[in-house]
Amino acid sequence: MIRESEKPILIGTRLCIAEGKAEVAKKLLDLGFEITKVAEATGLSEKDIKSLKD
Repeated sequence: MIRESEKPILIGTRLCIAEGKAEVAKKLLDLGFEITKVAEATGLSEKDIKSLKD
C-alpha cells in the first residue's frame, strides 16, 4: 500500500514518464515514423500521438 507521503512522488514520476514518452513520440514523428510504429514504440495511444502532430 502506498503511504500518503509517497503519493506526490508517485504522481511526479508518472508525469515525467508521460512527458518523456511524448517527447520521444514527437521526435519519431519528425523522423518520419508511422503513427502505428510510434504507438508501438512508446506505448502511447494513436489518438494521443495524433494530438502531438497538431
